[in-house]
Amino acid sequence: MRPEWAVKRGKLDSLPAPSDSVPGGLVRCGEDLLCSQQGDLFRLDPATGKLRGSHKLPFTTQDLASDGKRLWAITTRWPGKNGLMELDPTNGKVLRTLEQPAPATKDGKKPRRYAARGIAWRADRLYVMEIYGQLHEIDPESGKILRTVPTGRRWVFSLADDGDNLFAATREGLDFFDPTTLNYSKSMAIPRRLRSAGWSDGALLLMEQPIFGFGKKHETIQVFPRPGKTRIHRLRRAP
Repeated sequence: MRPEWAVKRGKLDSLPAPSDSVPGGLVRCGEDLLCSQQGDLFRLDPATGKLRGSHKLPFTTQDLASDGKRLWAITTRWPGKNGLMELDPTNGKVLRTLEQPAPATKDGKKPRRYAARGIAWRADRLYVMEIYGQLHEIDPESGKILRTVPTGRRWVFSLADDGDNLFAATREGLDFFDPTTLNYSKSMAIPRRLRSAGWSDGALLLMEQPIFGFGKKHETIQVFPRPGKTRIHRLRRAP
């Protein structure tokens, strides 16, 4: 992800990522920037990316959300056991779980999971995004699903709030959603497959989906970003 692709969209810089593992959430919580990568929760300095501490999370963690003080994580188990959890942001320990019963499908069967990929906090509510575009409004105290909106989008990863809209990472860039209706409103094209998106200090935070291949001995290797080159990109949009 080079600076020149975003010149017309705003100012782009980046921070070093804490690891090369697949991203699973970016969120600002208090004085820390929290980054989840395949079972690890990293606490970073939001200005420099310097590591302040790390803690373990469930390996299936897909995204993080925070109201500035409290921290939530969504996993692929949602809406089942340990699918939606409130965590202690200082050590990653699970404080409580919020379980939602899965509604019956048209054929009367209950789905195993919703394939949740994103979670965000906005105006005293949690919002959960499925990979196939279902956007759910959640009561953060009871875990009850208050409403569900089929946005019509596909392959949606992560979810965040920029103060004006909810937005999610996609294979083509970013999708934005009206926070009142939850309907899809617009997209921002970015020539990289994104995996995690967040918001901090007036900047969009973006991490790419790693690309894997095979080495000379047919072992699985990460070919992009190259090991040690994974970054957290900060995009400040042009006024």
